[in-house]
Amino acid sequence: MPRATRVRPPHCGLVLCAALTAGCGLFRSEPELPTFEEVTAARERQAGQWDRLERCIGWLEQDPEAGWRRIEDLRARFPDDARLALLIQDLQIEANGIESVRALAERRWAETPTALNALLAAMVSTDRDFQAELIQRALELDPGLEQAALAQIALEARAGEPEVLKRLIRLLDRYPGLGEGWRLLGMLAPLYARPDLALRAEETEPWSRTEPPRRSLLSKAEALLASGTPELALAHLQALPAEDPEAIVIRAAAHAAAGRPAEARTLLSGLVKRDPQNAIVHFNLGLLYRDYLPNPALSAHHLRRYLETADQPGEQNLFRRVQAEFWLAEYERAEAAPAAGALNP
Repeated sequence: MPRATRVRPPHCGLVLCAALTAGCGLFRSEPELPTFEEVTAARERQAGQWDRLERCIGWLEQDPEAGWRRIEDLRARFPDDARLALLIQDLQIEANGIESVRALAERRWAETPTALNALLAAMVSTDRDFQAELIQRALELDPGLEQAALAQIALEARAGEPEVLKRLIRLLDRYPGLGEGWRLLGMLAPLYARPDLALRAEETEPWSRTEPPRRSLLSKAEALLASGTPELALAHLQALPAEDPEAIVIRAAAHAAAGRPAEARTLLSGLVKRDPQNAIVHFNLGLLYRDYLPNPALSAHHLRRYLETADQPGEQNLFRRVQAEFWLAEYERAEAAPAAGALNP
């Protein structure tokens, strides 16, 4: 019987500045997000779904063995609840490992090719092309499966598609109660230099009463920092432990933005000693030594270390990768320039 574990959604690390997109407007004709009143009404309509998720987690915390029996019964009574099915799959991964869950999901899709089974198999696949194919099949079988539409947008975001944010806003306009979509918006908006959208996303939290406040605190601090209020971001992080790695990255970014780059360096240097494989910390150190404490050699060193560690599951961000490669190319051109001048006086 699977263990009782609590799944927490992965959190996107913050960089010291937006990587690629400048300016406050991304689209000439931007779609509008739903109003707060529309989000509240949609949340109330979906209260039963969120209640089911919270019951599952509570059952496992109280009695794992009996909890799984109750979860299986609940799943049988609500076979079309995609949010419930995705949570259960995440809990099974935590309990039994992703390999066994992947094999089960692919077998179910082969035996019963429904839209939901296609989505579940896609979410555990390691083959990007197969993922895209499964998500497309899910949408063909059920065009109204909002979680599949969101998964397609998330997959395209990893590929750096420029229209992703626009598509996400349109999806949220159609489905204002899609909490997972609001969270994706909160992660993507800063990468497109849209702190206003990140703050809008954070205003919809919390989506689950049982989720610890850590994720929401980190996201709100990121949004406050991106909106140009680093001191407010630091104040918001006081509720988190001083040793929290993701909070340290945001604190460092806030200190740098507030004109205290030396404090940022102290925080990031301490964190990279504890975790030398932390790709996001290397990226931030590369940026710190590039724009705040100019040192091209150290900046290049950390950017190279970032690229060496960026393929880990926790960091597969195309925007940061492209930015790191661009900055390294700049350094290489600068190093080559004096040599070219010496050959051609």
